[in-house]
Amino acid sequence: MEYRTSRSAAVRAVEGGVVTFSGSVAGTSYVVVDHRNGWKLTYGRLTGTNVERGQGVARGARLGTTGPDFYFGLRVGGQYRDPEPFLGRQIGRPRLVPVDGSARRAVPSPVWACRP
Repeated sequence: MEYRTSRSAAVRAVEGGVVTFSGSVAGTSYVVVDHRNGWKLTYGRLTGTNVERGQGVARGARLGTTGPDFYFGLRVGGQYRDPEPFLGRQIGRPRLVPVDGSARRAVPSPVWACRP
């Protein structure tokens, strides 16, 4: 999946694992991290990388920086899968709206909920 990002945003590892690729493909930088559960995540269209092949990374470790676009891919058992269902979703918080004419309170910020 490709996502529009701000330039030079930090790209961080979703989960701990081992870097199996860190380099350039057709002039574009990519990092692939192999995770303990057998999933391989690809972080691509990077303007720079901070890791090397064979390096272990922890959850949240900085892998590189984005350009204007970012590629995020998932392979499970060698098969490409859509990663979006695993990213989570925003959930708005329920609130009561006054019906007696009194002032409304500010809407609370949504929270992220990850899907199992």
